[in-house]
Amino acid sequence: MPLIALEESTDIQIRLWRITESEAELEAMVTESDRESAARFGSVDRRRTHLAWRAALRSMRLDAEVIYDQVGAPFLNSGERLGVSHTWGGCNGEGLAAVVISGSVDVERADREITAAMRRRILGVDEERLEDSARDDFAITAWCAKEVYYKLRGGLLHDIRIGHSDLANGTIVCGKVEMMVERVEDWIVVFYKE
Repeated sequence: MPLIALEESTDIQIRLWRITESEAELEAMVTESDRESAARFGSVDRRRTHLAWRAALRSMRLDAEVIYDQVGAPFLNSGERLGVSHTWGGCNGEGLAAVVISGSVDVERADREITAAMRRRILGVDEERLEDSARDDFAITAWCAKEVYYKLRGGLLHDIRIGHSDLANGTIVCGKVEMMVERVEDWIVVFYKE
């Protein structure tokens, strides 16, 4: 079980799952409802990422049912929001799935190539002036922070600029929301607890 427990306290529960298992191995770790939910995806890799975040959720010893709202955002049947993210291509071509209860999360490969054109789309002129912007991982961290904010607010009708970052101390502010930043192996993880 390649579980990477990032944080667990009374304030936050977040799990990261390094995806190394086959689809069958992951299916054995989750509920029947989780397997049925994953079956709707045509791609084996999509089913594996779906099963991996469900396995991460089940590792918290939660038997709650996962439901979805009208736009497809996941919740526990107890009403708590689930933040979910996944990516492929970390060490040895493995993937990573993340789940946080009552919050939002985004993960991305730390070494993902960001071209100059992509960087211009990710960062505004004012964000390029931030002290951390010279760091190699700043653009990908800003991308993750904007994804977290988008998931929290449900769209782009809000200001999603990076207002401040202190990556050395693990924080970034997007749209006036302070988020936590962790570097975990080959991945950048940005998360927020409501």
